[in-house]
Amino acid sequence: PVLWRKFFGGIISIGSGLFLGREGPSIQLGAAVGQGIAEKNTRTEIERRVGIASGAAAGLSAAFNAPIASTMFILE
Repeated sequence: PVLWRKFFGGIISIGSGLFLGREGPSIQLGAAVGQGIAEKNTRTEIERRVGIASGAAAGLSAAFNAPIASTMFILE
């Protein structure tokens, strides 16, 4: 339920003239997708956190077109 709220909230914000940038919404949406997948498929809290971090890295990678840099940022 968080994913579609963030998506439509971003559309409403950008549509009304606010500036969000490209990295904020894509990182949040990636983390929300990672959390959703991790909650359905994992057993431990550590695996869930890794899923959220992986989703955030995917969103950061999509925003800046830099997959290695986003992976290093998340690993840091």
